[in-house]
Amino acid sequence: MKNAIRLLALAGALLSVGALAQASQTWQFGYPSYAYIYTNTNTVTFDLTDDTTDGTATVLGLYDAASLSNLESCIGNLVGSLSVTANGTPSSEIGTCTFAPSGVTRSGYTVDWSNLSDDADGSLLIVNNTGAYDISVSATSLPTGATLMVAPKLAGTVADTDFVTISTTSTFLADEVSGYNTQYNGVYVVPLSFAASIAPSTAPTSLTTYTVTYTVSAQ
Repeated sequence: MKNAIRLLALAGALLSVGALAQASQTWQFGYPSYAYIYTNTNTVTFDLTDDTTDGTATVLGLYDAASLSNLESCIGNLVGSLSVTANGTPSSEIGTCTFAPSGVTRSGYTVDWSNLSDDADGSLLIVNNTGAYDISVSATSLPTGATLMVAPKLAGTVADTDFVTISTTSTFLADEVSGYNTQYNGVYVVPLSFAASIAPSTAPTSLTTYTVTYTVSAQ
């Protein structure tokens, strides 16, 4: 009987040791910091040939919208301050006229700016998991006689000094300071105001198309 009890005890001890045996694995998990950028502003149009709105939305912002009547008014103001020499040698522009878009077209996501009591010509949507990002802007080519500009500000708050001149090289436009939180964690919206500064005597007289690209990087 004692031997039987000893055997049962030994078996129980062996089972107990087996139940506590362990094997371990090493799991590794790496997740990148990321920033993705989207725009729902498909086309920004500066149509000065007539007074009709070319797009689906027009925001005047800091400048009058591009139109024939506003062009005439601007040139008239430039001429009003000239002193000219007959038979002179042309050497400079008479000045520049700066306009907001005549219209923009949009598709994709929508932005409700009503909490800010303002609006924007366009916007950038940033999806980012660090809360810090840099945005740059560039164009594949640019018109002669016109400077294309963009500002990361709402139309009612933008000033001349806020505009960034778009060039064919990447130029810093904005960071998270210019962005607004949304109701989604990690999703931010950056307002955009557009403008074009035009030298009337050398600006292109036919419709030309340019591609503007926005690039974001997580910080």
